[in-house]
Amino acid sequence: MSDQVEPKKYWNQRAKEYGLFSSGYLDRDYYMWEEEIRKRCVYDVIDIRLGMRILDVGCGVGNWSLELASMGAEVVGVDFSEEMIKIAKRRIGKHPVNFVLASVEEVELEPESFDTILCITVLQHILSDERLSAAVKNIVRACRQGGIIVVLESCLEKDTSSHLSSYQILRSKRMYIDIFRKNGAQLENEKCVAFFGRISLKLYGRLYNLVYHSQYNDHLKSCSRTQPERARLRGIGPRIRKLILTLSKPFDYHLSSLSRHFDSCDLKLLSFRKT
Repeated sequence: MSDQVEPKKYWNQRAKEYGLFSSGYLDRDYYMWEEEIRKRCVYDVIDIRLGMRILDVGCGVGNWSLELASMGAEVVGVDFSEEMIKIAKRRIGKHPVNFVLASVEEVELEPESFDTILCITVLQHILSDERLSAAVKNIVRACRQGGIIVVLESCLEKDTSSHLSSYQILRSKRMYIDIFRKNGAQLENEKCVAFFGRISLKLYGRLYNLVYHSQYNDHLKSCSRTQPERARLRGIGPRIRKLILTLSKPFDYHLSSLSRHFDSCDLKLLSFRKT
């Protein structure tokens, strides 16, 4: 259980500190921008029908679960963070969702009871390969024959894996494909998510640090500027980032409708069908 304790502690603490904003990136502008792209990709591969049953794996504070329920689906949200489940349950309104406190590898799910299963940036937080295998086995088992499993994760084209932090691991795309196929789900669709926005921000960040950052800091030290003027100068970077995201959105919207990928795209949607 040692590999699970640290991530659970992290997510509980994050929920206490950030509440409704504890899911996803803490950079709110970027999170809201990318969430729109994610939804475009997900809703392009699943068709929400009235009464269909959906399992939201790693539901967090319930953002996806509640939206899907408002669209007419019967939703079960599962998460191992007590604090996040508390927040999710407080948000239940006229569209009920069954929020369950459990890890996906241990939760008891009726076999073939869900039409669609969502795993939105969840499996990358299961650090142990053994726990990942158990989680995928449980997920595929709970999906009905012919049902869709949507996996949206940070993953690599090259066959390698690396721990990014005490709560996240970056695995290869091939590893996800192989483990789902081993459990009876075949890859049906693949999309590159938020490619243009992410790559543009990376390039801008490198250019900013290389050309501007050191000169900007030297300039602030050498000149006598008022506090509002300093604040204005420091605000240039965030404004440029917002502009980059705004300009890249149409391109990423278009990309979300295509079934293709780029080697340098590290956030991917993999859609599996249970056979």
